[in-house]
Amino acid sequence: LRFENIDLIEQLRGQKQVAEQANIAKSKFLAAASHDLRQPLHALTLFVATLNEKIRFPEVRVVVDNIKHSVTALEGLFNALLDISRLDAGIVQPKIVAANIKPLFQLLSDEYAPQARSQGLDWNMHCDDIAVKTDPVLLETILRNLISNAIRYTPHGRIHLRCTAQENHARIEIQDSGIGISPENQQEVFNEFVQLQNPERDRTKGLGLGLAIVKRLVNLLQ
Repeated sequence: LRFENIDLIEQLRGQKQVAEQANIAKSKFLAAASHDLRQPLHALTLFVATLNEKIRFPEVRVVVDNIKHSVTALEGLFNALLDISRLDAGIVQPKIVAANIKPLFQLLSDEYAPQARSQGLDWNMHCDDIAVKTDPVLLETILRNLISNAIRYTPHGRIHLRCTAQENHARIEIQDSGIGISPENQQEVFNEFVQLQNPERDRTKGLGLGLAIVKRLVNLLQ
C-alpha cells in the first residue's frame, strides 16, 4: 500500500506539472496574440461610433445605444483577460522611476469624481506633494481597479482617495462606506473569477479579475 501511495503521489506531481505547463502556454499565447485579438474589437468600436453619428430615428438610436453598451462591456472583459494573461506569462516588467503622485491622483479624481457624485456619493481626494519610486502605469492600473470597485459596491455614502507621506514611504488609501467584505472572504476575493456580490454572473459587473490583477501588480512592484 505504501508503494502504491508513492506511485500515486508521483502521478499527481506529473499531472500537476502538465497542467501548470498548459496554463503557462495558454497565457503566453493570449499575451502574444493580444494585439491581433484587439484589432477587430477596436474596429467594431469605431464602426459603432460612426453609426451613432448617422442615426436619425429614435427607435434606431435605442438599438445602437444597446450595441454600444455591449461593445463597451465586451472591451472591458476582454482587456481584463488579456491583462491577466500577460501578467501570468511574465511579459509585464515594471519600469521603476521617481514619480510625483499628486498629478496621477488629480487625473483619477477628475475622471472618477463625476461618476461617484452622479450616484449620490460624497467624493474626497487628498494627496501630499511627494514623489515615490514606482512604475506609474502599473500603479495607475492598481488604483483604477480599486476605485472602480469602490464605486461599484458603494450604494450610498462616501469614497475617499488619499496619499500621505509616512517617513520614507507613501501610504495610499481608497476608503468607502460600501457593503464591505466579510473577514473569511478577504483573501478569496483576490483569486480569479471570484465575485461575492454577483451570483447570477452578470457580465456587466465584470469577470472578477480586477482584484486578481491588483494582487499580481502589487507583488510585481513589491
